[in-house]
Amino acid sequence: MAAVNEICLVVRVGKELAGVLNVSSSDSPQTNHIGDIFIAIRKKYWGYGLGSLLMEVALDWACHTPMIRRLELTVQARNSRAVHLYEKFGFKIEATKERGAKTKDGEFLDVYSMSRLID
Repeated sequence: MAAVNEICLVVRVGKELAGVLNVSSSDSPQTNHIGDIFIAIRKKYWGYGLGSLLMEVALDWACHTPMIRRLELTVQARNSRAVHLYEKFGFKIEATKERGAKTKDGEFLDVYSMSRLID
C-alpha cells in the first residue's frame, strides 16, 4: 500500500531528466507531521522556473495532506539561488550546520536547515 505522506515527481524535457521533487515523512507518530523536501534541477535547466514549479507542487500537496503540518529542508549555504527560492516560498533559516556537508574533494560546506509551517 502506498504511503499517503509521500510524493515523488520527475520533470522531463523530451527524454532527459530535468528535475526531481520528493517530499516524505517518517512513519513515527512523533514526527510523521514533518515533510522533508528534496528538490534537484539539472544545471542546464536552471533559470527556467522549474524550482518554483516544483515548490508550488510540494506546497499544494502539503496543504492538501492533513498529516503534514511542517516542511523541512537542508541546503548548502553557498547555494544562494536555492536559498532565495525557499525564502520566496516562506521558508526560514532555523540553523546553520557548520561543516554540514563535504564535497568529493574534501572541502567542508556549511548547510542551512530551513522550515515552513503548514496551517
